[in-house]
Amino acid sequence: MSSSLAGILQIVLLVAALAVCYKPLGNYIAYIFTTKKHLKPERAFYRLMGIDPEADQRWGTYARSVLAFSLVSVLFLYLIERIQHWLPYSNGMANVNPVTAFNTAASFVTNTNWQNYSGESTMGYVTQMRAWPCRTSCRPGSASRWSSRSSAGSRGKRPTGWATSGST
Repeated sequence: MSSSLAGILQIVLLVAALAVCYKPLGNYIAYIFTTKKHLKPERAFYRLMGIDPEADQRWGTYARSVLAFSLVSVLFLYLIERIQHWLPYSNGMANVNPVTAFNTAASFVTNTNWQNYSGESTMGYVTQMRAWPCRTSCRPGSASRWSSRSSAGSRGKRPTGWATSGST
């Protein structure tokens, strides 16, 4: 099989898989965000943390939560990069210098992912795998979108541009 045919086949299979999954997955995600039911582990966590899941969160509290989550993420990434020499699988690489470590941590958390280094020659395996802030940096934006939908819905309005997956 030629590489061109393999590439086309891969694209066709991806589009087919997305076509099969988008409706049920979209409905499931819409259900998760709109249901009033909570799973047992969620209820236990809410009780442990003293959270009322039915209460609305004011914008100031929400803003502080997003900033605190981002700050903890930046500090965690900075720490991992600064102590990489002592981490397992560091491949004998030195710690990342403070400026590069802060720049990388801040850019990953803000989802800009700007890197001014070569990952394979600067960071060990564990430091490279610490990418959970890259995957979670979009969550504050998603949460603010859902919260704006929720708050608009509580006033009987639907935000403009809001799309659902077959449910209203």
